[in-house]
Amino acid sequence: MNYRNYSTASSNYRLYEPVILECPNWEEINPGLMEWIREYSHEITVNGQARRTEFTSTTTPVDCKELPILIDWIDSESLYCADLIAQGTGTAYYDSPSQYKNFKVADYWGMWYNKGSYATYHNHYPYAMSFAYYINCPEGSSPLVLEGNEIQVTEGRLVAFAGHMSHQVDPCPVDNRFMIAGNIAFTGPMRV
Repeated sequence: MNYRNYSTASSNYRLYEPVILECPNWEEINPGLMEWIREYSHEITVNGQARRTEFTSTTTPVDCKELPILIDWIDSESLYCADLIAQGTGTAYYDSPSQYKNFKVADYWGMWYNKGSYATYHNHYPYAMSFAYYINCPEGSSPLVLEGNEIQVTEGRLVAFAGHMSHQVDPCPVDNRFMIAGNIAFTGPMRV
C-alpha cells in the first residue's frame, strides 16, 4: 500500500518531547519516600532487575505521609505535561478546551537500584502518560534512557512522558538509586 505523508508536525519540535519538572518540596518529602521504598520493596528474581514495591493504586491507603503530597503535586501538573507532550502531534486533544482535559495518577511503585541492577526496555501503553520521580541519585547513577536518549537523574526531578514511549535503565554502577515510577490516565471526557 502507498500512504501519503500528511504530517503537519513542526520540524522545530520533537514529537512527544518529555517534560522535566522539579518538585517544589522535594527536600522535605524525599527522606520519607525513600524509607517507604526501603521498607516495602522486595527482590525481583529475574536476573539483576531493581527491587520494587508493589504496584499501588492511588485509591489504596499507604503508610507514608509523603506519598499523597507527591501524587497530588503530580496530579496538579498532569494537564500542563499533557499539553506540552501533545504539541506538534496534530492531535485534536491539543485544541480541546481545558475542561475536557482530565488526567489522574492511576498507579505507582517505588524502585530501588543497587550496583548492577537495571530495568529492561519497556513501555506503559495504553496509559496516556508515565512518569519517573527521583528521590536519591548518588553521583554516577544510571540515567533514564527514553527512546534511546539519556535523561540525567537528579533528586526532586520529575520526568513525564507519553505512555507508549519505550525506556530502560542500564545497569547501575552505584548503590541506592531510589525513584518512584507511575502512570497517568486520561479520565476524559474529551469532546472536540
